[in-house]
Amino acid sequence: MDYLADIEANSWKLGAGSAIKLNPGLLRFIKCTAEHAAKTDRLVLSVAFLDDTPVAGVCGLVNDQRLLIYKIGYDDKFKDYSVGQHAMLGVVQYAFDHNDIKWVDSCAAPNAEMFNRCLPERQELRQYRIASRHWLACTPIVAIEKCRTIRLRLAS
Repeated sequence: MDYLADIEANSWKLGAGSAIKLNPGLLRFIKCTAEHAAKTDRLVLSVAFLDDTPVAGVCGLVNDQRLLIYKIGYDDKFKDYSVGQHAMLGVVQYAFDHNDIKWVDSCAAPNAEMFNRCLPERQELRQYRIASRHWLACTPIVAIEKCRTIRLRLAS
């Protein structure tokens, strides 16, 4: 996980404020989660190297036959060489090698450029779980779903 944190610190995520290293609590949480997932054979970590330098990384968790991509990063100095795609191909290979994985969820927006290049054949799924059936709790979720559907139609 240190590799991924270092890689993110050399990316646009540092300036955007979403790099793991900016938040010590998040770093501890990710390391603890990764350690637990590794002990239960549910951690997928793919790191791309250029010589001895880590340049891209992808961290995912396996749960209920799904590989959920949790955190990705690449060193901006090497972005023209598709190093993020190289790390993602390690995740794809892992999914091919493990028959128990039925889905890979990028947890990304539908228009995520890297996933559009790496995984052009995919199925987009959305699931919502509403804790209450009370109309007051359901109304905002239904409204968000309708707005998202309209936005996606307008974008295509």
